[in-house]
Amino acid sequence: RSAAARAETPRERAGLLRQAAAVGGFDVDLEREIQEAAEAAQLPAVLCESLGRMAGATVEPAARAGFLRERALVRAGFAEMHALACRDAAAAHALVPDDVDTARLWLQLAELAGAPREVSAALGAIARTDDDRVARAAATARRVALLADELGDPEAALLAVDEALAAAPADATLLVARARVLTSLGEHREAARALEAAWQVATPELQPELVRSAAAAWQRAHDPAAAAAALCRAARHGDTEALDLAEPLARTTGSARLLDDVLALRLAGPLELSRRRELALERAALLADAIGDRPAALALLEQHAVADDQDFAARLRLAEWYAADRRFLDAALAYESAASIADLPPVERGPAAREAACLLASVGDLERAGPLAEVAIGCGVVDHKVLAVASAWHRAHERWDVVDRLLEAETTLEPDATRQAAIWLERARLRREQLDDAAGARRALHHAL
Repeated sequence: RSAAARAETPRERAGLLRQAAAVGGFDVDLEREIQEAAEAAQLPAVLCESLGRMAGATVEPAARAGFLRERALVRAGFAEMHALACRDAAAAHALVPDDVDTARLWLQLAELAGAPREVSAALGAIARTDDDRVARAAATARRVALLADELGDPEAALLAVDEALAAAPADATLLVARARVLTSLGEHREAARALEAAWQVATPELQPELVRSAAAAWQRAHDPAAAAAALCRAARHGDTEALDLAEPLARTTGSARLLDDVLALRLAGPLELSRRRELALERAALLADAIGDRPAALALLEQHAVADDQDFAARLRLAEWYAADRRFLDAALAYESAASIADLPPVERGPAAREAACLLASVGDLERAGPLAEVAIGCGVVDHKVLAVASAWHRAHERWDVVDRLLEAETTLEPDATRQAAIWLERARLRREQLDDAAGARRALHHAL
């Protein structure tokens, strides 16, 4: 040791001190001198040897771990020693298993050494010891991905994430990690459930992606109904784009109630007018026919018709259902409302006006029925019933010339000669008694005979 004090170079001094340590046994002060000389001489092997002796001579776990950490950091500076540095950090953590800083050092050195199993073990240590919940979840998620993908051990990955979830069952990061492992194992139904659970606790910005992932998992599980239901739940929480995915899925399931759910959500949001009319009519038919809830269907179309006073098809459907329920006045008013829509083509206005006129006449409202009958006739919808309604209205107002013209239209519709003769006799009587047209009466009589 005295000779070392006279050494000319750090390397020579380190060598002499090392010899002194070999002869004289362990001495803390001597070891520190060796370490100083080794550092100055850039002799990492000598430095690490000395730190190893100090660790071996120390009984207290925390102090021993400190020497091992120190040696690990020295070895980390040399590529050929990275594996040894990782081993030192692992040994230090075994001595102080609750020290997260040691666990983090272990992780860094395992990554440096390119040792995936050591990385996995270090991540597990961080997941057990870090005070930060987010950091624990992130470490577990990374470990799970490593086990499942790089190390090819999805069963171990599942055990790891389930262990973490036992302590934090509502952690979205862990639930997503679990879903990832389950997917790799082909457990798509369970993966979907994990993703739905993650969606329920995730931050709003992550929810759309999670619900789409859950829907995809349900589809892989051959359950499009569950996929559509998950997307509907997302839509109720404001994810309107989810409906674009839910609607085609719902249509493939054959589930009337699921499709009704989707259509209800569609109708609750913004839509183009033509699309709103189409979906309102479809949902009403679904409620009435597939689900068997005619009152709900009627209520839907009634509300829709009030909001959209130009929807012709909705009014026709309402009228048909009212008539089927023997609500004839309501049916008449629905047909009348349909016929009054502006800019309708005659092919639509005429039949609606005809139905309204006949129903109103049947409930005794001739004054309202008559003008509608004339509208129907003007649109080319001419039959015995609508002519009878128009004729009765004009008779009530003693417009006999119009009644005569309507009777003429009756003759063109009547194929039976006997009935035609009766109509001509009626025209002859009307012309003689009401129109004071003797010549016209004779002509009508001639036709009758």
